Amino acid sequence: MKRKCEKLPGAYYFESASLPLGVRRIEGAFVNHEHDYTGIPHRHDFAELVIVRDGRGEQVINGSSYPVGKGDAFVIQDNADHYFPDYRELKLVNVIYSPALLRSMHGLLRRIPGYNMIFIMTPGLRRVRTYRNHFRLSPVQLMEALEIIARLERELQEKKTGFEASAAALFLELTIRISRSFREEMNGKDTVVRIGRLLSLLEENYRKDWTLGQMSREAAMSPNNFLRVFKQATDDSPLHYLSRVRLKNAKRLLLNSDLSIGEIADGCGFRDSNYFSKKFTAEFKLSPRKYRGGRKQF
Repeated sequence: MKRKCEKLPGAYYFESASLPLGVRRIEGAFVNHEHDYTGIPHRHDFAELVIVRDGRGEQVINGSSYPVGKGDAFVIQDNADHYFPDYRELKLVNVIYSPALLRSMHGLLRRIPGYNMIFIMTPGLRRVRTYRNHFRLSPVQLMEALEIIARLERELQEKKTGFEASAAALFLELTIRISRSFREEMNGKDTVVRIGRLLSLLEENYRKDWTLGQMSREAAMSPNNFLRVFKQATDDSPLHYLSRVRLKNAKRLLLNSDLSIGEIADGCGFRDSNYFSKKFTAEFKLSPRKYRGGRKQF
């Protein structure tokens, strides 16, 4: 009989109502903290960065089984069914967070190929198919990550003045450290890794007149294979993804610069300002002029 999947709210684990962030440690197959569902199928409305501190075991994500061992680092996105059927020998640390914590830095973080792989693409791929490749921290990288997490834990536990800002900064530092660690070991053989590199290029060079042919060559794939893998990894088409990157940057410039709408359109890769206005309105339900006039984030 299939086991019922429990649905867990972030309120069980976040240390502050104003800061959706928490740390939980797991050591062996016994209850480690309140609302410990490690060995019970569950899903939640937050994301979870899992780092294996020591030992070996097995995790099931969306019905697929994955072996895990010391140094493994991976992200469980919200609403993914998962649990550890065997974690007797495992020591884990789970950093629990709302993806909204990284939203303001998302564009800059996506310039790091490792961020695309660990925090965005691999969790997404595991929703639609078994994706066996995983990332393992070296002993030095693991030690550095655990040291940041220990500092983060202290901030959340001691709750000194300004702890929310300090904890959020430490979480960002941890995210960057792990993302950079992945970049160091990339060998380019995995097609999804090559897509991750391409996404970083698009984030940095969104003004360029990209074509599908240029993108597929950059990813070292045939056009048909490129379209298939890109869709699996991002749940989007390459050109629509690029358009959203451009529009996101245009939105930022509308709020934070005095450039004309035509200048912003051209600077973000849209050679026709009327076409830009049409795309912007379709994406954000407001024209560029009205959006700027409101000086308000949507």
